[in-house]
Amino acid sequence: MYQFRFVIFFVLFSFSFSFSACSAARLEQLNAAMNLAQEQISHSQEAANYAAINDGQNRSISAAKEVFHGHLSGLDTDPLSLKRRAFARALSMEDPELAQAIFVSDPQFAPQSMEAVTAQVEIALLGGQITEAQTLAWAAAENLETEEKAEAIRLWYRTLAEDPAFYQATPRTIVAGEDVEQIQHLDRGTSLIFKFRNDGSTTHAFKPEQTLHLTSIRGELASWRLCRVIHCNLKLPLTEEIRVSEADFLALTGLASIDETQTAFVREHSDLVWHTDENNQRWLYGVIKAWIPGFVRYPIETVSLWEPLLRTGRSERSLRATTFAEIIEPILLTDPERHPMIRRHGRGIDGFEFAEQISDLHVFDLLTNNWDRYRTAAPGANCQWDSGQFVSIDNGATFQRNAEEHSFTAVRYRVNRVKVFSRTTINAIRWMDTETLFPILFSESPFGSENQERFEYFLERREWLLNYVDELIEEYGEDRVLVFQ
Repeated sequence: MYQFRFVIFFVLFSFSFSFSACSAARLEQLNAAMNLAQEQISHSQEAANYAAINDGQNRSISAAKEVFHGHLSGLDTDPLSLKRRAFARALSMEDPELAQAIFVSDPQFAPQSMEAVTAQVEIALLGGQITEAQTLAWAAAENLETEEKAEAIRLWYRTLAEDPAFYQATPRTIVAGEDVEQIQHLDRGTSLIFKFRNDGSTTHAFKPEQTLHLTSIRGELASWRLCRVIHCNLKLPLTEEIRVSEADFLALTGLASIDETQTAFVREHSDLVWHTDENNQRWLYGVIKAWIPGFVRYPIETVSLWEPLLRTGRSERSLRATTFAEIIEPILLTDPERHPMIRRHGRGIDGFEFAEQISDLHVFDLLTNNWDRYRTAAPGANCQWDSGQFVSIDNGATFQRNAEEHSFTAVRYRVNRVKVFSRTTINAIRWMDTETLFPILFSESPFGSENQERFEYFLERREWLLNYVDELIEEYGEDRVLVFQ
């Protein structure tokens, strides 16, 4: 508990806001908050003290707040319920500065309480400080006792859901000329992929909904979100759900229409799935992923390169002393052309950091059932390596929706080689509030009827993973299994 108090105290009280000076309208808002507080107390001296704020008409807003702060903290009787009402009012008025002033004025908003964490997260979200809100919520989840941990996890999920870079409740509509200048064909293998072009450069990969069963845009989106939820130490390109009208798609691809005269195009793109809305307009839904150039393929299939790093009993000191160059030296014999690029991209990391990423990669693949990571015939084809970090670019073969596709024998076999894990990642998986998590991973969509089935299979894999980790902990001890922080 002492550690928790220190962490939360440090985060809470090192957290500050910078807001511009307020106008007369803001002063009226401030008065409105105080009027609400006045209604809760008698017409005694307390009311007179609170009424002093009304003298702020001829003062600056900051001076008025000083009066407010002083009288609020100086009352002989200061019911916490009154403070809570005033705080809630400040939030409803979308005034983070006033909410912050109320928060810091009452010692009963103690830094070790869940109420205090929630209040400060509310202030951070209101002020657009998403990262600070997420830091506060996760610190509480890690340090609070069991009875409040579940509440902290739900708060953590909320900070993710309110992050516009992480979550969108509905697909964003792409407009030709505004969001993208050109759509070009990228690949036609096991799936259809396009690329978005702006100012002569590729900005995104676009994977549309399609009948090809080896790809799933729901899997792409859920994988991107899950990695953030469990703090996996991997790099996934920012992924966003979008839709583009048929007219804009045709214009951006340089075609006038899809008809019998465009036989080559129809044959090439017959697997695209179009949705017609109530206005008889056709839409193509899909996901766009931020373009990541310059990566190199890493032969994850060569198990002998990494398995010795993930055994119990290897100390952090021993792993730190192992250089990345030493780890990948055997690749010089099997792939001398790619070896220098792999080594250059891993400059600066050690064996401990590399082992943590390998562990997280296999945990992530098991939870998502990403059986497509290993390609024996083309080593490294689905495992990218960039600037000292594994990159998971293609997550289309994940979160399968039926029993035939669901079998996770392959990923289970691979994760059995991993004996040490990240404590933070395993905790995030263990503490999941699955009911709250479902709509975060699988937001509403026109083609989301199978999402519940996908999620239920995910929960089975989660249960298997936790049982496996717990068996290792029982045999070797927690500190020898949950090695990475």
